[in-house]
Amino acid sequence: MKHSFQARAHVLKLLGDELIGDDRLAVFELVKNAYDADATNVQVTVDLNAPEPYISVEDDGTGMDRDTIVTKWLEIGTPSKRGANKVVSKRFLRYPLGEKGVGRLAAHKLGTQQRLLSRAENKRECFVKIDWSENLSGDKRIDETSVDIRELSQPLKYKENRTGTCLKITQLERAEWTRRDIRSLKKLISTLVSPFAAVDSFSVKLDVPGRESWLNDIFDVDDILDNAIWKFSFSIVNAKISWKYEFSPPSMSGVEKRVASKDDDSLRLIELTAEDRKRLDRDDESISLISSDLNGIGDITGHFFVYYRRADLMKKIGNTQQLKEYLDEQTGVRVYRDGIRVYNYGEAGDDWLGLNVRRINRPAERMATNSVIAAINLKLTDSDQLKEKTNREGFDENPAFLRFRHIIQSVVELLDITRQDDRRQLDAALKGKGEATPHPESFEHAVDIVKKAIKDKGLEGDLKPHIDTIEREYKQVRSVMVSSGLAGLNLATIFHEVEREIGAINKGIENNESLDSLKKRTGHLVSLLDGFAPLLKRNSQKRATAYSLVDRAFILSKSRLAHHKIHFSSPLLSGEVDDFVTECPPNLVIGALRNLIDNAIYWARARAEEDPSVSRPPFIYITAFADSAESHAIAVVDNGPGFELPVDTATQPFETTKPGGMGLGLYFTNLVMESIGGSFSVMSAEELRDYIQIPTPLDGAAVILKFKNK
Repeated sequence: MKHSFQARAHVLKLLGDELIGDDRLAVFELVKNAYDADATNVQVTVDLNAPEPYISVEDDGTGMDRDTIVTKWLEIGTPSKRGANKVVSKRFLRYPLGEKGVGRLAAHKLGTQQRLLSRAENKRECFVKIDWSENLSGDKRIDETSVDIRELSQPLKYKENRTGTCLKITQLERAEWTRRDIRSLKKLISTLVSPFAAVDSFSVKLDVPGRESWLNDIFDVDDILDNAIWKFSFSIVNAKISWKYEFSPPSMSGVEKRVASKDDDSLRLIELTAEDRKRLDRDDESISLISSDLNGIGDITGHFFVYYRRADLMKKIGNTQQLKEYLDEQTGVRVYRDGIRVYNYGEAGDDWLGLNVRRINRPAERMATNSVIAAINLKLTDSDQLKEKTNREGFDENPAFLRFRHIIQSVVELLDITRQDDRRQLDAALKGKGEATPHPESFEHAVDIVKKAIKDKGLEGDLKPHIDTIEREYKQVRSVMVSSGLAGLNLATIFHEVEREIGAINKGIENNESLDSLKKRTGHLVSLLDGFAPLLKRNSQKRATAYSLVDRAFILSKSRLAHHKIHFSSPLLSGEVDDFVTECPPNLVIGALRNLIDNAIYWARARAEEDPSVSRPPFIYITAFADSAESHAIAVVDNGPGFELPVDTATQPFETTKPGGMGLGLYFTNLVMESIGGSFSVMSAEELRDYIQIPTPLDGAAVILKFKNK
């Protein structure tokens, strides 16, 4: 014998009171219902001074007649807005935002007494009364609840055949609303409609009778957006991205405004692991965005406004305190569909893109959630695989959402890469310099400059022993760390700090900094390096041929080259050019060569994908040649896009144009070559062609490893 499910009235409390996160979100949901009803104006009122305090939401939408109220509004989980029933509205052709059939229960979150007046076109006005305290008393079943519905012979509110719905809620669950609560509600309501997309004149207003002053001095969003330092807008159509970038600093010496843009460009995606591709339901290993990535998502547009929260810069902008307060409360990356917000993306504490985590490794180069106001816009009809959670707090984390998030994270990477040079110029100007400080040529070069400055100032007796110790221990630690293969965060951070501090010591000497201060600086570096003393041991040097080094790196990379269909050629391995012998730690050099091959694979693939109309299979070429009477070299050349960063920048830690990259590959290679007494340089393939013959298709980057003859 079969039986049906039964439900107690308490489930209504679960769906209304406990499923909706807070009072603001409950009001937010009721306003979204007005949007679905083709309203153009919505009036939200929170009257806390009335004899019986109330919250009301009134709209001028299509309204409801008695039949609609009984068969749809009172039916929980009704399918009237989903599946085959999900059709555009009659007046503005809007697609319904609500599809779960439980949004109307949001009112239960606000209060226990509800009065509803609603009128449809050419129908009588209907009055609905719900007493939740009575309906939820005892242990009633849902079918034992009672709702009073009456058709009125004369309309009370919607006269002259006007239509709409007005819901008034009394016996409020929250007895008192603070000024902060009301202002927070106002700001949330103001974010319902995207400021960048027209939504059929849909307008929402908030009124707080007797407490209007609480809403004074709330910044208008346009005022805030004008103060952004970086502005970035983009559109993704047919898997191609078009974007415009604006750098608008306040008037400062040495800093100029800049505008850049691209049309119908490829969007390079942050690389995914095999496990991540499986989670995203992405079989393709393409580096760039492809059409299938947008299945169930559709075209995407967006606007980013990025702020620099340094106190000295905000003072130059003006309205410092108000701007700071607004950014504290309103920053984040919001998502809109058909111009209406998908809650809770962009709320305080929400970091759905992981912006703050990204900053751990490169805090100076990447934006945080509290420094960006952004809107991502989707079309409701095209983004059908993005399903909103029943509690209205974001999308279900299905493969479509994971692909969507990955795409937006890659757009953020593009923005951060585009603005990094402007950020450096701005930092330099704020420090009182005309231009960004150039990177030292090498640690050894920086130390030589310091030694000369010490000698010129007559400080050799006081400081030279410290500098000699720093130089000796730095080289020992570098040798050990590099030989351990630790081309990671700690390696780069340690050496970057030491190299930066050497530059600061030199500047201190030039500026006649006190001797005590200089001793403290040098003492700090000695202490830092002494901490690694137990690890120090000399690297094992061996005689090795260039052939053996390249052959081993090729064997270790062979499967990747084959997997990605990379054309590989090496006249060194084929015996077409002369081999040479060097002395080095072979594993270090092989590791450096593998780094270079990995980079070449990525960039050669990227260029091939971005310009498929040209027959340009990815190509990597490794050769050897006599660089001079004292040295020989190994060159790794590709047909990628070439270096997109200045050469002196590309070899610094954390500098990269690869989405999601750490920017340590070339830095690691440089450290390896310095540790064995060799050198390292980067150039274009065309520049290398001035020295040796290389095949014509090679027109990308060339990396040269130079070894001293033995």
